[in-house]
Formats: sequence, C-alpha cells, structure tokens
Amino acid sequence: LVGFVSLMSSRTVCSNAVILVPGLTDGFMSMNYTEHLSKELIAISFSLVQVNLSSSFYQFGISSLQNDSKELTQLVKYIKNEYNFQKIFILGSSTGTQDALWFAKHSEACKLIDGFILQAPISDRDIMAEMDSTQHMLEEARKLRSGGNLDTLLPEKFEGAPITAYRYLSLA
Repeated sequence: LVGFVSLMSSRTVCSNAVILVPGLTDGFMSMNYTEHLSKELIAISFSLVQVNLSSSFYQFGISSLQNDSKELTQLVKYIKNEYNFQKIFILGSSTGTQDALWFAKHSEACKLIDGFILQAPISDRDIMAEMDSTQHMLEEARKLRSGGNLDTLLPEKFEGAPITAYRYLSLA
C-alpha cells in the first residue's frame, strides 16, 4: 500500500489529516483540484493523505469495495500510529464515496475517524442503467456467475479498464 502525506513548509505533518479516496479511474494527483486542496488544508493544519488503493486508476475492475475497505483500514491504523494525527477525516470523491460509506459501515477502524466528506457522490448503478451498450456485458457477467467464475475477466473492457464478472455485477 503506497500513500503520500502532504507536509507543512517545515517538513512536518500537520496535526490533522484528510484521506482522499478517489473515484473510478482516479488516483494520485489525477483530480484537477488535488494540489489546491492540499495547500488549503495545510493552511488549516490538515495534511492531505493520498493513497494508491488496489482499485486506483484503471484497476477498479479487478478490486472491490471490501478490498478497498481493508486497505483503508490498514492506512488509517498506520497513519494514526505513525503520525499521531489528532483528527482524521475521509474525503470520498465520486465513486470514492462508496468506499467511504462501505468503510464507515464495515471497518473496525471507523472509530478512529472523526468525520466523512462525500464529494460528488455518484451511483454506479444509475450510470450503468443509462448505458445501452452494457447489456451484452451484463449477460456475459451473469453467465460467468452461474458457472461460478466471478473472478474471470470479461472479454471487453469497461471504461477502458479490464473488469471481472464480480465487479461488473456489483456496478449493475
């Protein structure tokens, strides 16, 4: 698990942290506001923590909310122990809001979090319902599920990323 913690000009971390959980196809510094957000947070004594989850960038199709939650749990415990942050918030952006909600509901490390920010939340299922071209992929994913092959990659990419039957069905 790789992460970056923004530092104050004195090369020390702030007393608080905001963990940025990006959405589909996003990761380190991929959102146009990340650098500005980091500077503004430092001004109020918050370090921005960016993490490269197994679902970051175009890896979302081979990961899951459960796996992201496990990785976020590791991250939260590590930064709490390593940096002794007084307050920690999770900022879920776009599909990252689903990760934040899953973490809030299922992780024992949730007790270490002081709050959640859900920025630009989106429902993958609502978006999928609007996409006509995905029906044949849905049928293929269902066939793989009935054969017990949920970890098998679909023959087509979704939004440019390889995707397993399990992950595709979780979006549908």
